[in-house]
Amino acid sequence: MLNNKVIGFVVTECSLQQRRRLINLTKKLSTRNKVLFLGFDQDLISSIGAGCSKKSLLKKSKRFFNISNSFKIRDLFNEENLDIVHFFGIQGLIESVPWLQKTNSTSLCFDFSPRKYPLWVKLLISPFIKRFDHLFIPSRLSRDDVWLNLKVPPGRCSSLSLKDLSYKNNGEALFSLDAISEIPDNIRVGIYLNSFSQFGVFFRLKKYFNQNKMSQKVELCLIRDLFNNDIYEEQHIRDVKILLPDDAEYKKIDLWIILGRPSDHPHLLRMFKNGAHLISPSSSYLMELSEDMDEIIDTYPRGDMRAAFNCVRKKSELSKCRSYTFLIDLEDEEFERVMIGYEKGLRRRDLAKKVM
Repeated sequence: MLNNKVIGFVVTECSLQQRRRLINLTKKLSTRNKVLFLGFDQDLISSIGAGCSKKSLLKKSKRFFNISNSFKIRDLFNEENLDIVHFFGIQGLIESVPWLQKTNSTSLCFDFSPRKYPLWVKLLISPFIKRFDHLFIPSRLSRDDVWLNLKVPPGRCSSLSLKDLSYKNNGEALFSLDAISEIPDNIRVGIYLNSFSQFGVFFRLKKYFNQNKMSQKVELCLIRDLFNNDIYEEQHIRDVKILLPDDAEYKKIDLWIILGRPSDHPHLLRMFKNGAHLISPSSSYLMELSEDMDEIIDTYPRGDMRAAFNCVRKKSELSKCRSYTFLIDLEDEEFERVMIGYEKGLRRRDLAKKVM
């Protein structure tokens, strides 16, 4: 945990998973450090709470460069004793370029998902990314991409993938597979909708559950949180229980069905913390865990709700399932990995200042 540092966040692009991480970071860091925040989303700025010393709204832009945003980033760099600036999004990086020469004493970090950007974007930012002291990437595979296209060595990257959070550096698993137990008579199924477009997919899935009976009683539960609160204000849903993350029943969800990309699911780490089983669209993000958790994770072709339902029915017919326990809180482990990345970035910046 860092102490007595001045840490700035510049957020011009942010997935749901990154939003969850940002809220967790600012909440914990603000107790012992001064936290400054520039963001494009008013809801996100409101969600990070009162712990931030300074918050400012950036303008959304379809272009890579907005002059107003660039001057706000300049003002952030002029903050006295600024130790770290953590960027989320290519646009903020490019808008900071005119002022990078003023940041010789500041450690720069970047949340980067290489697969999201075409090669020409990577080539565009490659001259500037070398100034960054540490990168946070979504998987180990991204290290190769970052090295080949940006020439950033693996030692300056920290993977925050589910696979890497679940194992120590020596390969030892941070979870244990427990005994096989009976499937409960009542199965609570958690589903998270992140946009209006997923309602159609959800109702198709619900139709299969209504038309096909299983040995156990299945209760579908929709999850409502600060990221998707607005869609429930405009869409009234009958006959489906809606849970909040603080509800006691939330922790008792037996099975989660993911409708979108698992790597962008804001509740993914909590699912495993609570020992739930998982049915998800096929994804390389989860394939990394499939060898050790093939009894916990089932996959289906994205968008095929019949296949998703069949995964549930197959589990039901087995009548028994494997239990497991995570030995750590994955969100706490993620926070510690980010702190280690910050410390590496600070050490690299200190060495760079000595060379200068």
